Amino acid sequence: MVISIRRSCARHWRGARLAGAEVYRNTPVTGLTQQADDSWTVHTEQGDIDCDIIVNACGYRVNEVGAMMGVHHPVTSMEHQYFLTESIAAIAEAGHRMPLLRCPISDFYCRQEKNGLLLGFYEQDCRTWGMDGIDPNFVNALCPDDLDRVSDVLEGAFERMPALMEAGIHTIVNGPITYTIDGAPLVGPIPGKRNAFCIVGLRAGLGEGGGHGWLLAQQIVHGEACFDRWCLGAALPVTPTLN
Repeated sequence: MVISIRRSCARHWRGARLAGAEVYRNTPVTGLTQQADDSWTVHTEQGDIDCDIIVNACGYRVNEVGAMMGVHHPVTSMEHQYFLTESIAAIAEAGHRMPLLRCPISDFYCRQEKNGLLLGFYEQDCRTWGMDGIDPNFVNALCPDDLDRVSDVLEGAFERMPALMEAGIHTIVNGPITYTIDGAPLVGPIPGKRNAFCIVGLRAGLGEGGGHGWLLAQQIVHGEACFDRWCLGAALPVTPTLN
């Protein structure tokens, strides 16, 4: 049995349920204990769950769960902002969807959202989040809006997409996303722990989770993935020893 541990899971894992898994929502994990046979006991507020294998898939709470098994992953949360525009007449009248754009020069990305646009920013002066702990009640919540922080990026987006200057802003979203040191997710066995895996550091869990989850499942079941996944190694900082 493989248990994916999340302190507060907001999604239904329909495919997992169809395969026979049980999913417990709104069930905070309070601790992890590894038994003598290398199996795990997951302690929750609703009771204990015995597991052959555990997977840390906890997003921005990765190191809260990591600490329960005595490990620290090189993952940090950053605030990330995007906004949705009001409806734009030219898009509504185009008769086709607008292409997804990513501009590495002006540091923004853009895609169609209904008859408007979603505009997101790659910030150079990034703001870390949750470094001093995360409120247990922070679940699907957001950070305060701060468009002034991305004003320089916004100017570049306006220059490349003048239509944005005529569009009103409908919604601003500012929330935490996770980054590793090199930006590559950590997908695989947790070094130094038996029967423990992680899939963390994903910047867009919904977009990346399917493919990375497929590779992780292969490692759990077969011991290795069908593709070389060296760049996704779940390595932890170690101190080299000299012989």
